[in-house]
Amino acid sequence: MSSRSIRLVTAGLAALLLSGTAAYGITIPKKTDRYAEKPKTEEPKTEEQQKAEELYLQGREYDEEDESEKAMECFRQAAELGHDKAQVLLAYTCMTEDKTDEAIKWYRKAAEQGNTAAPTLLGRIYFEDEQYMNMKEAAKWFRMGAEQGQLAQLRYGICCFEGYGVTQDREEAVKWFRKAAEQILPDPEAQYMLGICCRDGLGVEQNRAEAVKWFRKAADYPTPDGAYGLGVCYMEGYGVKQDMKEAVKWFLKAAEQGRPYALCALGVCYRNGLGVTEDPARAKDYFKKAMEGGHRYSPKGLPERAEDGDHEALYWLGVCYEEGWGVEQDDAMAVACLHAAEQNNDRAQVALARHYLKTGDRKAAERWLRKAAKRDNPSAKKLLTELFPGKEAEEETDKSVQAAETGATIAHLQTALKTDDAEAFAWIRDTAGQGDPKAQCALGVCYSEGYGTAKDAAEAKQWFAKGIDGLRKAAEDGDPEAQTLLAGCYGEGNGVKADQTLSIIWLRKAAEQDFARAQLALALIYATVDKDRMEADKWFRKAAENGEADAGTLMKRFLPDPVETE
Repeated sequence: MSSRSIRLVTAGLAALLLSGTAAYGITIPKKTDRYAEKPKTEEPKTEEQQKAEELYLQGREYDEEDESEKAMECFRQAAELGHDKAQVLLAYTCMTEDKTDEAIKWYRKAAEQGNTAAPTLLGRIYFEDEQYMNMKEAAKWFRMGAEQGQLAQLRYGICCFEGYGVTQDREEAVKWFRKAAEQILPDPEAQYMLGICCRDGLGVEQNRAEAVKWFRKAADYPTPDGAYGLGVCYMEGYGVKQDMKEAVKWFLKAAEQGRPYALCALGVCYRNGLGVTEDPARAKDYFKKAMEGGHRYSPKGLPERAEDGDHEALYWLGVCYEEGWGVEQDDAMAVACLHAAEQNNDRAQVALARHYLKTGDRKAAERWLRKAAKRDNPSAKKLLTELFPGKEAEEETDKSVQAAETGATIAHLQTALKTDDAEAFAWIRDTAGQGDPKAQCALGVCYSEGYGTAKDAAEAKQWFAKGIDGLRKAAEDGDPEAQTLLAGCYGEGNGVKADQTLSIIWLRKAAEQDFARAQLALALIYATVDKDRMEADKWFRKAAENGEADAGTLMKRFLPDPVETE
């Protein structure tokens, strides 16, 4: 190993510990204090432990004298005698030399001795390394690290928030975000995530004044995500008085580091003269940058982030497709993106309402405005007062009845797919004849593929044409089965122009409503087409949790366990 390399390893170890979680674009500022271990109560050392400590200290001396080979040999001997700090240094060195199996071995040994850095570093291998990726293992080690201190609290919180390797539990996520956010040396990205949860009522009672507090703390750190979150609050009037000039100020801070959301928000402001002088040329430039990404701090643009399931990106992309800002205007894409975002985003619900007002569907517009108003959206409340004064909200469909009815068509279609079952085909045909759009499109699948009947392209085309508009309407109304079937139609170009992006958007929408068949289909896409093992792992596990019998078998087939290590 070359001169000064051990010190570079130590510096690299610090940087690795402090670098962020790729799935969220999080970058944690570098602070060596944050990975310093807590003082341990001194106990009498055995002769072997004393020898290990001496070797470790000798290695540090050699390191200071640029005797890197001698230093490394001392660290290796100390590690073999059980010195946890030496084991972590040795493991990290193995990582720099692409010896991941050996690195895992030493990280495990250090973690088992209570080293507070090792669990986080081990978790990161299972979370990020494609060859060794295993979300269940990642979550296990992040949990251990989180319980020992701040290092892994944000990461374990994200596992709970998204359901990576554990059952999704946003209340548990909030607990860990809060722990990291309230440390003496607080984690600004945990503060931002806590702000998101308080703003949208995810895992905690909605409290937008509290959200503003956390966004401001993160923004003052400063972090671009905190600045963006604060800008949204001023733009929408969440927990503060609406103030577009103040919103622009914070969006500019976030845009300086290439955050595509902030760039898009600035585009809207300059396009419409909100808080700034109207400037269409400047707006166009902001939209272009938001779509392209490429900034070193934020390489992914809005379309890429939307494909990754980022709800904020889906919202902004939907707005841009609705208006033709930075992309060609496309109502189908706009509606799909906004629907995919609306579950955790009342701004998307308002945008959907505006879309349906433009198309003349006041009933749908009112429904979306009422949903947004229930989430305390100021714009929705104002529009309801102006457009639907004095009108009481309609009763929502009993979700238990909806749940009982959901899945019948796909269950019969799956039977026909697997066994060419004539009885299943007959059920689909009879239901299609009664005008059910889901059954009509399912019947189109049967004729197209020859399931339960002979192949007949003309019949398939006819049934897709009959059912597609009703299927889209049912999907837009939130029926996960219709969303899953519509995703298949877009994937194959049945009754609509083929569009893989729209296919995945609708499939994800159904999957996020815990529709197991959609979750399994999404997992298979991520495992075989997109090669995103993290997302595939998550959706296979969710499908299994929701009773999809094939999920476990297919997960083992497409995501075999990583190489076993000591």
